Amino acid sequence: MTILKAESMKKTSNDREALRIYPVTTKLTKEERNAVTKFAETHGVARGQWMRDVILAQLQSTPRNNASLAEVLGIRLLLVNVLRHWPQDKN
Repeated sequence: MTILKAESMKKTSNDREALRIYPVTTKLTKEERNAVTKFAETHGVARGQWMRDVILAQLQSTPRNNASLAEVLGIRLLLVNVLRHWPQDKN
C-alpha cells in the first residue's frame, strides 16, 4: 500500500520558486543596470530571472583553457627576462 502517490512528490515550478529565499546582490552603475534591464526585456524574461540564469549557467559550465592567454604570458615572461639586462644609456 502506497502512502504517497508519485505525482504528489513532484514539485511544481511555483513550489521551487518559493524555496528561493537567499538573495545575491551586486552593485551596478545606472548605465549597466539599464543595459541589463534592456537585455532581459528583449529576451522576454525578468531582469532577476535572467541574472539568475546567467549565474547558474556559469556555475555549470566547464572552465575553458585559453591557449592564447598562456602564449601571451609566455612571451611577456621572455621579454621581461631579455630586457632586464638590456644596456641602458648613461648620458
